Formats: sequence, structure tokens, C-alpha cells
Amino acid sequence: MEAEQINGVIKNDYLLNKQIKTIEQLNMELRKIQYLINEQKPVASLNYMTPVAFENYISGLERTRQAITKCYDFNKKGVVEA
Repeated sequence: MEAEQINGVIKNDYLLNKQIKTIEQLNMELRKIQYLINEQKPVASLNYMTPVAFENYISGLERTRQAITKCYDFNKKGVVEA
């Protein structure tokens, strides 16, 4: 999912009907949304697994069976091969 698309999903599907008044409330809601999207919501393109479950599945494969792609690593703050 591209950044613009995920921003639209967060805004329209999760935040639209919330009465958020402070940055703290927004941050709390965003943490909840992040948890839901990454750990609770299955994704069709990931064989109906959640992103976390898919990452765990891929991590368990032998390195030779894993597809190599470049992706952004938020912990390392840069593009890495995965």
C-alpha cells in the first residue's frame, strides 16, 4: 500500500468519526490503528495474513526460498534488501 493510500484509509476508515481534540488523543488513536492494521487486519495480497503474520512466515523460510526485494526499514531508517 502506498503512503497516500494508507493515509486515506487511516483518515477515512478510522479517524473520520472520532472526536479528537488534542495531539495526545491523536497519537493514542494512531497507535491503536497501527496495531489493528499490522496485527489484526488480514490483507488479500498477503494470502489473507496480517502484515505481522506474513513477516513471521517469511522470516521462517529458508533464505533461498525468500523473495528478495528492497523495502524501507523504519528501525534502520533506510532502504534495505529483505
